[in-house]
Amino acid sequence: MKILVYPKDTNNPYQKLLYGEISKTNTVTYFSFPTKSKIGGLILFFPKIIWLRLQGYTIFHIHWLYELGFIFKIPLLAFLSQLFFFLYSLKFITILKVLGFKVVWTVHNVSTHEKQTLNDAFISKYLAFCSNALIVHSYDTIAQLKKIGIEHNAIVVIPHGNYIGYYENSISKTEAQKNLKLDPAKLTFLYFGQIRTYKGVDTLIESFGKVLAEYPNSQLVIAGTCNDTKLKQTISEFQKHHPNTLYFFGK
Repeated sequence: MKILVYPKDTNNPYQKLLYGEISKTNTVTYFSFPTKSKIGGLILFFPKIIWLRLQGYTIFHIHWLYELGFIFKIPLLAFLSQLFFFLYSLKFITILKVLGFKVVWTVHNVSTHEKQTLNDAFISKYLAFCSNALIVHSYDTIAQLKKIGIEHNAIVVIPHGNYIGYYENSISKTEAQKNLKLDPAKLTFLYFGQIRTYKGVDTLIESFGKVLAEYPNSQLVIAGTCNDTKLKQTISEFQKHHPNTLYFFGK
């Protein structure tokens, strides 16, 4: 089989591990923008899809669509962007079906975390409708899909794989605590991953404040990339008022 994958995620080894196995017996190609310019890439997106279809690719594996869009804070620009990408996403999905691709959607998220189109739920419904199969990592995702009106006769539950052995582990727990200047006598809570609003990091910090009141011999480690200025400020404010209890490692 010849499989196209969209988009390529370089921040997580999930795809590398998944397609590393699949590519042993199949041809796997990441579908990307034809140009470095995102606007130019959007224009040339469809000719590239047609060309690849003619090359014999028959399966289009989608993980998410939100990389097609832009996010603006200015209301008018946000509205115009959401309108454009609502129509663009519909066209994108429709062309895949018209060209005869078998579409497989791995539902990492039922809907986007940050609003991308005028109606993100409708885009999810349309993508599900046009997909030949849906892959989910838990039965809970099926329940979430049903809540927004998505039911499909070809849903496969495949638990999320682990990353055991992928990351080098050449340091002991004691050495790690020493390097990070963590108190080994304290009960340590860890948040690891991208630091974004939808993940409830602000709620975590608020809840940890309550934990400290009852269990003062505790510490919280937040490790990950944070591009949210407001969240960074929330973390900094907590650190000021609770020194030596919250540690932030990341960007």
